[in-house]
Amino acid sequence: METKKYPGSVDAGSSPDNNGTSIHDLTAPEALQRIRAILFGEESQKNDARFQQIAQLIDKRLGDLKSDMDSRLADVATSIGEAQARNAERISEEAKQRSEILNRLEHLIADVDARTSSRIDAAETRVNEVAEISRRDLAETRDHMTAGVSYQIEQLKGFVDDAVAGLAHGKADKQALADWFEQLSSRLRD
Repeated sequence: METKKYPGSVDAGSSPDNNGTSIHDLTAPEALQRIRAILFGEESQKNDARFQQIAQLIDKRLGDLKSDMDSRLADVATSIGEAQARNAERISEEAKQRSEILNRLEHLIADVDARTSSRIDAAETRVNEVAEISRRDLAETRDHMTAGVSYQIEQLKGFVDDAVAGLAHGKADKQALADWFEQLSSRLRD
């Protein structure tokens, strides 16, 4: 029996084939491609081409997605940065306004404190002046009253001495004694 030889086929025992390829060279990538082309023919090549197109399309879409994501992430980062800058600026402005308000309040409190302290000092000075005037007036009034009372006492004493002397000599009568008590009571009322 004779075996039929096909183009590109190799005898098991022979070394090179018509193309100069040995059995040991069949594991090389080019040889595998050739074997596939022989076994599957054009369909395999079409599938390989289609897979290659799909792989390229996937790579392109992944690249586009990556580019789009990078762009969106950059936009988000920019937006976040701008928002942070606005917030930082707003917070800084609010802190500045609060600081100005606190400074104004401190100055206002200091002014009120100074005016109040000044008024208290003036009031204390006036109270001390009034107290001194009152002490002097009281002392003068006391001295005047003491002098007036002393004078009245001296007059009464003289009157009493005259009345006692008159009674002692028996010259006083009931009418003179009544006049004497009436004068004494009117002088005590004055």
